[in-house]
Amino acid sequence: MLMATSPLPVVQDEFLGRVLSGSRLSHPQRRHMDLLSLAMAMLEGAQCHLLHLAPLCACSPAALSRFLSRAKWDPEEEVLARGRALWSEHCAGAPLLYHIVDDTANPHAPASARPAFMTAPGAKEPPMEAVDLHHDHNRGRTVLAHSIVTSQLFCPLRGGLSVPWRQELYRRREECEALSIAFKSKTAIAARFVREFKAPATTIVHLVDSWYMNQLLLETVRSLGEGHLLVGALKSNACLAEEGGAGKGRPLQALLAKHLLNGPPRVVTARGKEYEVVRFSGALFGQEGVAVLAVRSREAERRRGGTREGNWRFIASANGTLPCQEILHHFLQRWQVEVGHWYLKRAFGFGDYRIRSLEGARRFMAAAVLAHWRMEWRRLGQSEVSLARTVRSVRTDLAHEQARQLVRQVREAPTYSHALASLRIAA
Repeated sequence: MLMATSPLPVVQDEFLGRVLSGSRLSHPQRRHMDLLSLAMAMLEGAQCHLLHLAPLCACSPAALSRFLSRAKWDPEEEVLARGRALWSEHCAGAPLLYHIVDDTANPHAPASARPAFMTAPGAKEPPMEAVDLHHDHNRGRTVLAHSIVTSQLFCPLRGGLSVPWRQELYRRREECEALSIAFKSKTAIAARFVREFKAPATTIVHLVDSWYMNQLLLETVRSLGEGHLLVGALKSNACLAEEGGAGKGRPLQALLAKHLLNGPPRVVTARGKEYEVVRFSGALFGQEGVAVLAVRSREAERRRGGTREGNWRFIASANGTLPCQEILHHFLQRWQVEVGHWYLKRAFGFGDYRIRSLEGARRFMAAAVLAHWRMEWRRLGQSEVSLARTVRSVRTDLAHEQARQLVRQVREAPTYSHALASLRIAA
């Protein structure tokens, strides 16, 4: 077990060395970033706050807070952009890459967050910046949180490489107007992520859920030209103007009911499972040549005893010529972003910051992303199947090294009191 009161040993890390090579971070800042990201990988999620991280980083919580909130360094320029360039180099020549856009909420308890609208005038403690009421899909309710638009890179042919790619804070329109800053909707942020995604791959598939599939994203992906595909979920009330049909589009649920009257759905196999599929083609959000699938799992329906009308999901492809099986296979890869969120939060403490400044929160999240990257790089180097197994292995190795360090300190202590002091035990 890791000793939370003893500093972590210095680890020679190829990935970190290449990311920080040539950066403008000072030597102490590099050491802070090295130990902080490593400590976040070593502690379980929900424990990654400054009181627990500081002893592992061989500094005080106040020093760690100053590094995150006040030090002069840009996490995007000095860490994240360099890391993405390294992953792009690693994926060079890959025939297929997935770029998956989603969002997540980092909830904070009212006692620790104290957003501006809940802080009394003249309060001694300032509010936590940019905290607002957002819907948390995991909890199924509105919570005080930072809402983060994210994207994930998944390369199935490079050892199953899956890493967080972009992260940006979403702020409500009312908050932006009050602060006199430009408002950016979640779909606008997602469209920029897609537009700026650069990777040397033959085919790039952009995957989204129903909250992001709209006209802006369709136009953005089509403007990128060949080699870029868009596959995403649709809400059942989205309207499609079928090819050869007259008048305006009809809701997908109504089109499905009409098609089911004409005969049973076809059966398509994707990733070893059978799905019932009904296919439509036409204009979606004013964009011609879009294919839409109504899909449901045959196995799940047999267990539920479902009817012909229920439990259908709708999936759209900007390329209307793709076969049903290929569209469905692409969309099923969207689950990688949920796995990525789980690792970021539960294993690397992505949402566990208790820092009032927004800049400090951004830097903390950048350190969590760096921790994820370091562990994934190690996993690929060791040909491990599971990232969780890699993290457990690293934690065990560091715990053993910590124990050896303590034994050396006790042996080298000149007196009994010094030995107890090295163990953080009062005489």
